Amino acid sequence: MIFDEHHRKLILGSHLGELKVYDLQSGIMTLELEEHNSADGEVSFIGYGGEDHTIITCGWDKVIKVHMDEQNINGAHKLVKRARPECHKKDIICGAYAHHLGLIATGS
Repeated sequence: MIFDEHHRKLILGSHLGELKVYDLQSGIMTLELEEHNSADGEVSFIGYGGEDHTIITCGWDKVIKVHMDEQNINGAHKLVKRARPECHKKDIICGAYAHHLGLIATGS
């Protein structure tokens, strides 16, 4: 789990690969992001992209995804900006994101 830069949103990932964004003031789920593989996609890292309004996620399915933290005009909730499959030979178990450098680091 992680908060956005203003601590108004809570982003949660589950052991089934589900990703949900909640409004902290109301407690209402505002977004449901494209999930990782439910069979082996436990979310192991979530990072928030700050001014870019992106959410970076990694899972045990060896995939790194960059999601948009906003709905598009059509109301689609599952907008993935980029997805990089098979980044590691084994499960991704940790990660870090440096917004000011634009770098994502992962470990397996």
